[in-house]
Amino acid sequence: MLIQRSVLLLAGLTAACGGGSSDAPVEDAGVVADAPIDERLGFACTSEGALGCQGLGQKLQLRCENGVWVSNGVCPGTQVCDARTGPDRGTCQEPCTPLAGTCKGKTLVSCDADQLTVRETECATEEHCKQSVDGRCAICLDGQSKCEGTALVRCAADRQGFATAATCASEALCDAAKALCRAPTCDSDEHRCVGDALEKCRADRTGFEPSASCGPGLCDAVAKACKTVCAIGEYRCTGDLLETCNPTRTGFTGEKVCGPGLCDAAGKECDECVSGSKLCVSATPRVCSATGHWTDLAACAGATPICSAGACIAGVCTTGEARCVGNVLERCNSSLTAFEPVRVCAAGACNATLAQCDECSLGDARCVGATPVTCSATLRWSTGAPCSGATPYCIAGACAATPSGWVDMASVASIAFAGRSWHTAIWTGTTMIVWGGAASSGPMNDGAVYDPSLDVWAPLPTVPLIGRFGHVAVWTGSSMIVWGGTSNTTSYGYRGDGAVYQPSTKTWTLMPSVGAPSPRVLAAAVWSTTTNEMIVWGGAGSGVGADGARFSPSTGWRGMSPPPAGFAARRNHQAVWTGTQMIVFGGEGCTSHCDDAAAYDPVSDGWAVITPSGLNGRREFAALLTTGTEPEVTFWGGIGAYVDGTSYRSDGATFLATTRTWVPMVTPTEAEFPTPKRGSMASWASGRKLYLWGGTGGVGTLAALDSGAVYDLSTKSWSAMPTLNAPSPRSRATAVWTGKAAIVWGGTPYLANGKLFYP
Repeated sequence: MLIQRSVLLLAGLTAACGGGSSDAPVEDAGVVADAPIDERLGFACTSEGALGCQGLGQKLQLRCENGVWVSNGVCPGTQVCDARTGPDRGTCQEPCTPLAGTCKGKTLVSCDADQLTVRETECATEEHCKQSVDGRCAICLDGQSKCEGTALVRCAADRQGFATAATCASEALCDAAKALCRAPTCDSDEHRCVGDALEKCRADRTGFEPSASCGPGLCDAVAKACKTVCAIGEYRCTGDLLETCNPTRTGFTGEKVCGPGLCDAAGKECDECVSGSKLCVSATPRVCSATGHWTDLAACAGATPICSAGACIAGVCTTGEARCVGNVLERCNSSLTAFEPVRVCAAGACNATLAQCDECSLGDARCVGATPVTCSATLRWSTGAPCSGATPYCIAGACAATPSGWVDMASVASIAFAGRSWHTAIWTGTTMIVWGGAASSGPMNDGAVYDPSLDVWAPLPTVPLIGRFGHVAVWTGSSMIVWGGTSNTTSYGYRGDGAVYQPSTKTWTLMPSVGAPSPRVLAAAVWSTTTNEMIVWGGAGSGVGADGARFSPSTGWRGMSPPPAGFAARRNHQAVWTGTQMIVFGGEGCTSHCDDAAAYDPVSDGWAVITPSGLNGRREFAALLTTGTEPEVTFWGGIGAYVDGTSYRSDGATFLATTRTWVPMVTPTEAEFPTPKRGSMASWASGRKLYLWGGTGGVGTLAALDSGAVYDLSTKSWSAMPTLNAPSPRSRATAVWTGKAAIVWGGTPYLANGKLFYP
């Protein structure tokens, strides 16, 4: 910015010094008197005696006499007449050099055109002063360039501004530093292929940017698009997966996993059924149409009131009718189509008339809860007084002191329930429900319920799910939920379906598929008591997952936030519910075995990484909840990397959920815990004591075990469990705690037996 330090005094210029005027020396009409243009010799004037000059920088002095400018002399030497307004007007003064300037730092000192007025102007910099032109500060410097949009401009010759030197193809290509326009890298709308990625020239033509990600071999730079492999609205089936053409027509994306054999690409849907299939809904036959949907036929009535296998037939039996087949008591089923087993009676005790096994052999005894029942002389069961006082437990029909150790339980042979492992078992508060698993014949889809108070088994109703193992199961407080798993023992068969069993009505309800996690096996699940929903997380399907979802029996599935970055996808891990949050630890998928833990709060839908436990990575370990002064989650044993001749672990730690700290467990001795290095064991908790039994382990062996140990969190001490009358060796057995005893059942190798353990 220029700073003017003096005021230019002249408003105009006069003719050159000594030069006359061709105009007549008279005042023209309309010309203002004393105007500077009229300060010339012989021109009219109005201020008598006034002094003036014959123009700027001239030597001739003027004086107004008789209304005309006359000579008042000539300035001597180098002096010139002062034409400026003021007291020195018309006098002779020593001149300066017109339009010349000198610099004092960045201050420009210059002489005005009147050769008398000296002014000082503040230039932008000292260099701008040095490059001044005709007494004016330089606005720009020699060789200076800059970019104004797409225009490359350079400092003009008079240095009073910039002039356009070139117009660039884009702003980005204007290079002020090099004072040139760089050549474009590509042409407008030019495309190219880099592998399967389609790229286009950027708007500034400085390079390429991604345009689309094409499938293998589908990039077409000439067409400036990905080649299409399908049509919008086109569908296809890949196994049981229904797929549709993606919006870019470059491939197919999965839309829905259908039931086995129900994917219908032509109909663009998952069929409800296989064409020609038949079934019954109560007394109404259904047939599957050619389009794969169920069609109801006329309800069965009259002479054929029973619907069986999709057809109306006559009834085989009547409601409530019972019969004895040997010692097996059978009752007419709800559809009146057949007799179904109720229970196996004692020899000669099946009573079809009363439809029950209420007869007995003299001297027989049993328990109904805490009440002894004995067989009377009339061969009828007679109820005695409930057990109490010093003998509060009923065992084998007699009151006894609190039992201790292993106690036999009824066999499932009476209901033809196959032995199995990889099954699930839950405790309802009064009974244990076992469902699914792998048997010698393959994956199972049946279940059974055991009542320890009566020591009896009963089959569960048939569920419309395919057999599976490695699934999850939770108890909601009123119903059991089973979901996921795998239906194939030799290849992939991951399941993404499930069902809810209601014991009060003995009915199953299929779970919806909308919002469900992708099919998977070896996931972990808990029942959230704060949000009343099942939380399923992790597992393995088409890949190992770090995702999950939440299911409410009343509202269906909904999503959950992903865990923090760094908490890896995994399978075969453990999850424990503390009352407010789900704690996840261990598993497989973190390069090898996982050794980290995280907490998930379903109320806030937030995760938090837990301070490292100090335990190395593992799978198939025990995970138990106890409650001391705060919720305690204990992890022990398991299978990890091969160390010191074995993959099994004999250490553990307890996570205190409120203070978020870890307490290491004492390592047991061989006397306290025979073969402590083990995994795949049955485990349960009572008070602040942890019970671990069975499994596989040791060094250099995969043998199943029939021993166990107890860990007391209060005293931090181990003690061996009794082995008298213990179950046979096994791994992957299930265990539930009834409040009085643990029920250990099933396991490898496909065992169909178990026992109760009283501490």
